[in-house]
Amino acid sequence: MGPKGRVIALGRDLRAQAELQQQLIDAQQALERDYLRLRHLESRYRILFDLTSEGVLIVDGKNLKIVEANPAAAAAFEETVLKMVGRSVLDCVDSASRSSVTKVLDTVQASGKPAQLAVRASGHQVTLSVSVMHEEAGELFLLRLESPAPTSAAANDSRTEVVMRVLEQSPDAFVVTDNEGEIIAANRAFGEMVQ
Repeated sequence: MGPKGRVIALGRDLRAQAELQQQLIDAQQALERDYLRLRHLESRYRILFDLTSEGVLIVDGKNLKIVEANPAAAAAFEETVLKMVGRSVLDCVDSASRSSVTKVLDTVQASGKPAQLAVRASGHQVTLSVSVMHEEAGELFLLRLESPAPTSAAANDSRTEVVMRVLEQSPDAFVVTDNEGEIIAANRAFGEMVQ
């Protein structure tokens, strides 16, 4: 500026803005870590839910529709998981057992205390253990099923095959060893972890 060509330099302190940007990046990274952790938890939950030998149903407390069913529960009712999800839990038991199931669900919902009852489903006896879970969306019933029928060797072999296929797909590392520590089977994630 002026006849001698002087220069005026104007500056702005951007430290506050840079600090805010860093806080935003840190928050975003924390969210991504939490999301990844939740995804791994969901994967572990799904594996355990699908592979447990105990039949488990998760039922909506408002309309008594099955929200989730594992393969063991579907087998106890001689159905497939896809056919069970979305149906009323009352449709899965014999008509003579429906009023008993309704009464127990109402009692458990009112008291919050678990209860058990024996019902007939698909022509055989099944014991239901009912408990209630509270979530933001409302109440859910957790129904655990015990069927007195023993599983056959063929069913156990089939279940073992399913377990191994699911473990192979898992993002968590799994390895099966014998009593001496010799590796019998390992999934891909374990192989990548130990290189």
